[in-house]
Amino acid sequence: PEVFRHFILCGNEGLGKKHLIAQVLEKFSSPRGPVIFDYHPNTSSLFGISKGSEVFPGNLELAKGGFLILPVQKLLQDTQLYDLLKLTLYQGKIDFRYMPELNFFRGIDRTRPEIAVDVRV
Repeated sequence: PEVFRHFILCGNEGLGKKHLIAQVLEKFSSPRGPVIFDYHPNTSSLFGISKGSEVFPGNLELAKGGFLILPVQKLLQDTQLYDLLKLTLYQGKIDFRYMPELNFFRGIDRTRPEIAVDVRV
């Protein structure tokens, strides 16, 4: 059997979800890429940040070919971030030309090339 492309695992804190996820990934998937846990997802941690000419990649890029584990409750608290994540996963890319005019994205370099998103969330 294959692991679903994206899935949600719900439960209270301290129930061992991280351990369960690790077991599922070990049993049902081949090691194609990294497994990254982002406990406090925000715009910069997911999409990266530019400071001057330096670019620091986000976890969507760093987890290329692998898995990105996110706490759904924290995502649902920031509806703009959640909507942007869904759109990015649907399109399969981060296209900086069309990032919304949120405070965070006002100063980004919109000429940066788009980044393919190949990750399971």
